[in-house]
Amino acid sequence: MLYHAGEGWPPFHVLGPSHPVVHDGSPYSIHDRFECWDRVDLEQLAAVGDRVRFLTVWTPELGAESLPPLTGLTILEHDAFADGLPAYSRFPKLSHLRLRLAAADAFQVVDSGDPLRSLESLTISNLPARDWGHAALAAIAPAVTRVELHAAGRLWLGAFGAGLRSITLSGDTIDGPVELPPHLERLNLRLRETTDRDVSALLEAEIDYLTLSGTTVTEAILAAAGRSARRQVDLFRTGLSPEALARFRTDHPALDVLPWEAQYDATMLSADG
Repeated sequence: MLYHAGEGWPPFHVLGPSHPVVHDGSPYSIHDRFECWDRVDLEQLAAVGDRVRFLTVWTPELGAESLPPLTGLTILEHDAFADGLPAYSRFPKLSHLRLRLAAADAFQVVDSGDPLRSLESLTISNLPARDWGHAALAAIAPAVTRVELHAAGRLWLGAFGAGLRSITLSGDTIDGPVELPPHLERLNLRLRETTDRDVSALLEAEIDYLTLSGTTVTEAILAAAGRSARRQVDLFRTGLSPEALARFRTDHPALDVLPWEAQYDATMLSADG
């Protein structure tokens, strides 16, 4: 008995529009969230662009330059072909940008002198395994405090801006002249095939909340994590044995260590879990 069968179109059910990201109960436009799949959607977007706050573009055929003026846009998720970041400076209120690169080999960040001053968080997935211009990020997005960088294989990095508070990195290995800020609120690492030396170098910063879930953690990395972390360490799916985890917890009583002692089993600790 489906609860919506009486509406006449089982198993489908009519839903209202999604609420805005921050909703205080006041009226809002049904175009607050908009999805763009093709050029027909693009024409409709142009008609309501001043009301769109959250836009998802699902096709790389529609580059940033092809989008209409969106004066109120704050969140953009884009299956981008190879748009450079300055292309998004057209949107003056853009605070959160999430790019899924459809043509990683063509992607390059260049400091064009046209920064995204309102941008607070940046996510880029499917990064190329080469120097893609990481060094220009601080100049192009000077107000960013949260960055997520993902690569299918080698993740190329450089110096991170001093204003960053949260960094997420995932890939097989890391390369490039990596330099983290001296203090971070959060560092999330998922590095599948990297070396003790590379991970330990990242852990020279002071980190309030450190997540190593998905990274194979050796004794050397565990020792570096103990020196770096200040409040919490997440060690799910790191390949550690229960005995090693117990010793780490004993040696660092001031740290909140995940998984909690009464919570973990072999699956939770396994790197393949």
